Amino acid sequence: MPTLFDLLKIFDLQTATMLLSLAMLVQAFSFFLQFVLVREYQGIRTVSMAYLGIAIGIFLATLRGFLPAFLSIILSNYFLAIGVALYYVGISRFVSEKYNRMLVTAALAPVIILFPYFTYGNDNITARIVLIGFSGALLYGGIAFPLLRMRRTAYRFTANLLGVSFIIQSLAMVFRTVGLALYPVRDVFEPNGFLSVISMVVFATTFLSAQIFLLMIGQRLQSDLGELARVDSLTSVLNRRAMAQLLDAEFSRRMRTRMDFSILLIDLDHFKSINDSYGHKAGDLVLHEVAQRMRGSLRAQDFISRWGGEEFLVLLPVTGPREALEIGERLRIVIGGGQFSVGDDFISVTASIGMAHSNHCDNLEKIYKFADVALYKAKLTRNSVV
Repeated sequence: MPTLFDLLKIFDLQTATMLLSLAMLVQAFSFFLQFVLVREYQGIRTVSMAYLGIAIGIFLATLRGFLPAFLSIILSNYFLAIGVALYYVGISRFVSEKYNRMLVTAALAPVIILFPYFTYGNDNITARIVLIGFSGALLYGGIAFPLLRMRRTAYRFTANLLGVSFIIQSLAMVFRTVGLALYPVRDVFEPNGFLSVISMVVFATTFLSAQIFLLMIGQRLQSDLGELARVDSLTSVLNRRAMAQLLDAEFSRRMRTRMDFSILLIDLDHFKSINDSYGHKAGDLVLHEVAQRMRGSLRAQDFISRWGGEEFLVLLPVTGPREALEIGERLRIVIGGGQFSVGDDFISVTASIGMAHSNHCDNLEKIYKFADVALYKAKLTRNSVV
């Protein structure tokens, strides 16, 4: 009875490899379209070029016997090695990791330098297989490393999954290299059950990794669009809509658990005079810097938003009135304690802060009203917390 390896010997590896090159060409075009649509993401164009290079390399290899050795062996493997190197660089750039130039050099240099010798000087297919296998295993492992240590919530799962697929490809390259080095062949496309199994694994994971990367791009885009909908573009803190949702959730939690919270309504004093004296660009810079100073002074559980114009609202979960006033005072000092550099000018800013607590409030409107009244009192003297 024939074994699985016997059945795989009739697997037409050369035809399957040619089909793989066409599939990778389609993937290269898909990634190029992604790059055109999402130009601000680094690395996608590089990945597109990587797939194009690998597709060309595979296609040239399938024409071995029809093309000169320089094209079907040397240039083919140059395209393959450089394509995988570009894949490593592209993925690293996409996940904002610095790629290792030494690793790229170590993977490419032996292939580029020694392939002509083992083709023309000493025609040795085993040596060529070891060279390209070492290069591929090293680069695929390099791609997997930053993906497996990804901690960004938005696409952590897909990044880890993509990393696993590259680990499998790296191991497949190692097994292929070791297997063919121990049991040499005359032609990489000759019927061979072991080679067919390894090739099928590489084909499957290559196609799968492309689909996972496309999914990762989509997840990142969805996450970034969601972030844009929640964040004020000028100050980089939450916008009013996002804060309103947080306040609704916090008030609902308070009604269930009776755990009160506080809010701070913050208004920059005489801000109009900054716009009038220094221009709106200077005013925008001051708003951004004020927001960042306040965010850096808050606790991890607190939330800050731009509530409108030069007003900010801070949500302080599980915080009593006394502690809220202390936090408000700290923010007042942070805002007024140092000047803001705008070009050649240094601008001083102060803030009035109104505090409200959720105790004895049966709806959010009352809390807003109490904070507004407190802010009005603070504005009577300016640079104070009420």
